[in-house]
Amino acid sequence: MSMLESHFKEDLRALAHFLIRQEPLPPSHVRIVACSIVRKWLVDKKIDDLAREIGCTFTLPTLDTSNIAQAIVSGASISFFMTGGVLMDGVNIQGYYASDVPYEGSPVIPIDSMEYVELSPKKFLKARRVYHVGEWFTTEQIIRFIANKYGGVHFDSTRDKAWQRNIENASEFFNVGNPDNLKERQLIVTTSPKHNILLVLPKEAGHLWTCLDIELLAIAQSLINVRCNGVRLLVFSKEEK
Repeated sequence: MSMLESHFKEDLRALAHFLIRQEPLPPSHVRIVACSIVRKWLVDKKIDDLAREIGCTFTLPTLDTSNIAQAIVSGASISFFMTGGVLMDGVNIQGYYASDVPYEGSPVIPIDSMEYVELSPKKFLKARRVYHVGEWFTTEQIIRFIANKYGGVHFDSTRDKAWQRNIENASEFFNVGNPDNLKERQLIVTTSPKHNILLVLPKEAGHLWTCLDIELLAIAQSLINVRCNGVRLLVFSKEEK
């Protein structure tokens, strides 16, 4: 086994050890642990170096949002969408959206049509994950913003590009957790320009997840489950998780 392959497997095991657990996971752990690892292998393209070195085609499982994007292009009236794909307090945080259109028995966008697909690292980085007020944000933008602006690797309070300001607004629009230690699961919609929607999950007491935190966790889970020539690279024992 080459040094680079060994390093990759060590990083995957570290992600699984810190991010896959039964008890509630602090969102700060995702930013601190996951961000540098997914940036190194995906954005910095170390996974491509490894693919060439060992003669492997890597793919990552992720939810396909192409039908969602097509529905929006066709005129679906929504202001927010997040891909997600993680479990919290027994709830599947996946395909959440906001719309001013009254609910009439079926979703405004085809969230039930989202299925897992296998994408190359290049296509995975370009995959659209979050939509807010007319703009899509990709896997790569989410990783770069959290790593460089949000404290994942560096902390920089400047937002010198429009997409950075817009993705931060998106992150504050939808939140999950239980910062006020409430006892019942509920959806709170506020009139504040920030933190507009809060999905309260009682077991997440003391935690507040932005939609970007949730997306980063889903991205990390995709990397943990990476395939090499169609076969999962690592199968983790219960002791390793």
